[in-house]
Amino acid sequence: MTTQTNLNNNPSLYTDHYLSEIDDDLTSINDFDLLKFQLIRQRQILFSFIELLIKTELSYENIVLRIDYENLLNKQNQLNNEYNLLKNEYQHLGQTCLYLINKTHDLIDERNKYYNEWQTNKSLLTPRPDWDKVSNVIDGGIERWKILSNEKSSEQLVDILIKEIINENQIEKINEQDYFDAIGDDLLVLPFLRMPKNTRILNRRMRRRMTGLLIKEIWTDKIRDSEDHIRRNLSRTKESNSPELSSSVLSPLLQTTHSPSDNNTNQNNKTLADHVAAYFEKRFNSHTIAIEMGYNLNDACQRYRNSERINLFWGIITGQIEEMVYHHQMKSISQLLQHLIKMKKLFSIQQESLPLKARKAIVSEPTSPLAVIANRRLSSLSLFSMKEHQESKGTYDLFFHRMN
Repeated sequence: MTTQTNLNNNPSLYTDHYLSEIDDDLTSINDFDLLKFQLIRQRQILFSFIELLIKTELSYENIVLRIDYENLLNKQNQLNNEYNLLKNEYQHLGQTCLYLINKTHDLIDERNKYYNEWQTNKSLLTPRPDWDKVSNVIDGGIERWKILSNEKSSEQLVDILIKEIINENQIEKINEQDYFDAIGDDLLVLPFLRMPKNTRILNRRMRRRMTGLLIKEIWTDKIRDSEDHIRRNLSRTKESNSPELSSSVLSPLLQTTHSPSDNNTNQNNKTLADHVAAYFEKRFNSHTIAIEMGYNLNDACQRYRNSERINLFWGIITGQIEEMVYHHQMKSISQLLQHLIKMKKLFSIQQESLPLKARKAIVSEPTSPLAVIANRRLSSLSLFSMKEHQESKGTYDLFFHRMN
C-alpha cells in the first residue's frame, strides 16, 4: 500500500526517465507492482521491435543482394557480347548466302546454255535411235522395256533387243506373278473368265508357240462346229424337202463356212468368247481347269499382243473386231494359194516350152525386191500348213497332259 501510494503521489515514477534509471538487475526491486509495470513496459518495447522487424522483412523481401546483382550484370554483359558476335556472324553468312545464290543462278544459266548446245549437237552430229519405239515390238510393252533398259548403254540395249528377237520374246518377265486374281462372275466379264472374286488362279506362263497352237485349235474347233451345224441343217432340209440332194451340193456349201454371213448367224449367233468357254469345258472336262486356261490365255494374249494373229484373235473375243475379218483373211489366203498353185503350173509349162535363155530370165525374176517381199509374206503362211499342225499337236497334247 505504501508503494502504491507513492506511485500515485509521484507520477514521475511512470516516466521513461525514471524507468531508465532502474537497474537491469530487478532483484533489488522488492515492489511487485513495479515489477509488473516494468514487465508490461518491456513487452510493449518488444512488440514494437517485432513490428519493425516484420516491416523491414516485408520491405526488403524482393531486394537482391548486391553480389547477386553484380553477377547477373556481368552475365548480361557477357550475353550481350555473344549476341553481338553472333549477329555479326549471321549478317556475314547472309551476305555469303546471297553471293552463293547469285553464283548458283549464274551456273544454272550456264548449264542451260551448254545443255541447249548439247541438244543441238546431239541432234546434228551424233543422232541416236529412239529406243522407246522398241516397246511396240516386244512383249510387255513400254513397262517391260523400261525395266529391261534401265541404266543400260546403247550396246547393252542392242544385246537385249537381239536376245528378245532370238528367243522370240520368251524371256521371263521380271516380278511376274505366280497367281492371277479372279475378276468376278458378272455378265460383263468374258464367259471363260467368270470366277468369283478372291479366287487365286495358277499362272502357267504360256509361251508364244503354245498360245498360237491353242488359238489355232480353237479356230479349228469353231469351224468344225460350224460345218457340223450346216450339215445338220442340210440333212434336215434333205429329209424334208429334197431327198435327191446330192453330195456335190453339200461340198460347195461347206467351203463357204468362212463367209461372214454364215459365221454371224450360225449356232444362234454364238460369239467366239462363248465358244472358247465351251471348248475349254469340253477339252479339259473340268470347270476349274477351263477357267485356269482362260486366264492364262488372257495373260498370253496381253503379253503377245504385238503378234498380228494373236491380237486379231483377242480383238474378236473382246468384240472390238468382227469375226468376219478373220474369215475374210482366211478366204483371201486360200484364194491366193490357189492362184499361186496355178502360177506354179504355168511356170513349169513355160520352162518346158521356152528356150534356155528365156528360162534363165524367168528363174532370175523371183530375185527382184517385189518377189522377195512376196516370198517373205508367203513364208508366214506355214502357220496354217497341215504338216506343222500335225507336228505341233504332239507338243500341245504333252503340255496339257502334264497340266492335267
